[in-house]
Amino acid sequence: MDLEPGAIFEGRYEVESLIGQGAFARVYKAKQKDLGRTVALKVLHTLDRNVEKVEEAKLRFAREVKVISRLNEPHTITVYDHGTSESGLVYMVTEHVEGRTLKDWMEENPRPGWEEILHIIRQVLYSLAEAHAHGIIHRDIKPANIMIFDLPGRTNQVKVLDFGIARAFDEEGDDSVRVSVTKRGRCVGTPGYMAPEQLRGEELGPQADLYAVGIIAYELVNGEPAFKTMSEFEAAALQLNEDSLQLEYLEGFPNPLMDAINTMLKKRVDARPQNASKALELLEGLEVQQVKEESKKRATILWGVVALLAIIAFLAFGLVLTR
Repeated sequence: MDLEPGAIFEGRYEVESLIGQGAFARVYKAKQKDLGRTVALKVLHTLDRNVEKVEEAKLRFAREVKVISRLNEPHTITVYDHGTSESGLVYMVTEHVEGRTLKDWMEENPRPGWEEILHIIRQVLYSLAEAHAHGIIHRDIKPANIMIFDLPGRTNQVKVLDFGIARAFDEEGDDSVRVSVTKRGRCVGTPGYMAPEQLRGEELGPQADLYAVGIIAYELVNGEPAFKTMSEFEAAALQLNEDSLQLEYLEGFPNPLMDAINTMLKKRVDARPQNASKALELLEGLEVQQVKEESKKRATILWGVVALLAIIAFLAFGLVLTR
């Protein structure tokens, strides 16, 4: 069932336009009439579908609502409402982010400076840090699931979206988020951003999310997709290769930033940071450290210039004396 512009959903959401759709859901931009705010209305559509897949989609939908409702980090999308309509449509209402996906942003801004890369990656890690603290792994971190938007006085803010295939990894965690849909041994996610253990269908921890963040950071630095000309099968095969993608050190980029990204890209799970909070620790103080390094370089250049001028002055004085 499609919702047309102008339609009133559940008596309080006025549909404005369709802004996205997938295999089982459509997302509409809508206006919440009582509060006058713009929202995103995500509606599950299940007509003419395999019954088993429909039930799985409903469970994933329910899980996404439960997961997001647990999270309060400003860089994670906020859920406002959810339920089943009188006509049987399963839906959720989230904040509407007026921006573009990181995927689109990267195409418009190839090779951003290291400060911008750090700014974006940190925000993604802030969102994941809270999820990991709640025993939740996202499992589908990729540029298409990250929104970039501006606020007054603050550009390139981040919202992490789509916790539809998120899964609890902490067996002692809250059962309210443990809506288990995906089967063990089954591979879910996006191959170009999946950690080797995820592709092998193994049990996952937060390190799988960090591998995906590492791939995104790698692409931001290089200005192009890591597996640009490859099929999903070829990308998966390369991810399973024991050799890790690694960034070379670049002039003007802080070495600790490159080290942190390369650490997240390690193929061995135990070689990556334990969780997003640990990854953030690797990025602490980078701006101050880089300013100090640049100040040292400028000071070295300045003293070199002063020394050269002194030598020139000394030689010139010597020439005057010999005349």
